Amino acid sequence: MPSPQDLKDNISEYLREKGYKVSNYVNSNYCFDIVARKNDKILIIKHLKDLTKLNIKIARELKAISIITDAVPLVIASKDSKKIKLFDEIVYRKYNIFSMNLKTFKIVISRDGGYFVYAERGGFHVSIDGEKLRRIRESRGLSLGAVAEIAGVSRKTIYEYERGNIESTPQIISRLEEALGESLIKPQNIFSWKESIKLKKDKIMKSKSFKNEVERKVCKELHKIGFEALPLSRAPFEIIAKREDSLIIKMLTQRRKINSREIDYSKNFAKATNSQMVIVTRSRGDIAKEIKDEALVVPLKEISRLRKIVN
Repeated sequence: MPSPQDLKDNISEYLREKGYKVSNYVNSNYCFDIVARKNDKILIIKHLKDLTKLNIKIARELKAISIITDAVPLVIASKDSKKIKLFDEIVYRKYNIFSMNLKTFKIVISRDGGYFVYAERGGFHVSIDGEKLRRIRESRGLSLGAVAEIAGVSRKTIYEYERGNIESTPQIISRLEEALGESLIKPQNIFSWKESIKLKKDKIMKSKSFKNEVERKVCKELHKIGFEALPLSRAPFEIIAKREDSLIIKMLTQRRKINSREIDYSKNFAKATNSQMVIVTRSRGDIAKEIKDEALVVPLKEISRLRKIVN
């Protein structure tokens, strides 16, 4: 069986073959392992052995980072939450994050994000082309009841299908397609992923994700100038923020050896997501010139000047 690192290398190599620019992050505590970009499409990927490892804390940060950077979060795993192997060509959803095995991932990427069947809450679902179903039914003089009898569902269900209000199952779609002689399954796309988050500033400021009061102060200053800012505990950087553009904020205010790998990871992430990198440090002299050229450096004593520096 391939090692986790071999699988991550496989994912990265395949993405590069498909024209993505890929950056890798080696730290099991992070909520992501790979960031990939192709034109305006960004994927933030976490690889796990099985979906039991996808807990609410990882999911929350993975989704928050994806929302702020206009990316799509993905989890690639071999087994589901019951440690049963994930089916091929099925996209699973947990915490509203797309999850799939490696084979399905490659198929979805080869289709430019397209997929047909997804699994959620213990069942398999497909999107039905309701408008097409209505056109076929009316052109053949079929009533809602007649089509419902074919599908083995109620008239109301067919009515809802035609209006795009509900989704169907592979079994029902198969019965309809066989009887009507037409394809009715509607492809879906991972790049249509959307989720909104309501960032309540008072709740954020009480968050336990802050490692110290300096991080809390930085978030407070960003809120003052109109940014939505979130503290992170599962990323190489400590704060992510967005107004019109996104900010990646790396804190270097503690009196300990600078972690150059985390700085490189933060730079790579900022570049991959078209974000501005900001480094908050004890003094400008703490940062090497090559880093200063790629990031805004804000000394700790100038935190209150973030308004002018960021603007």
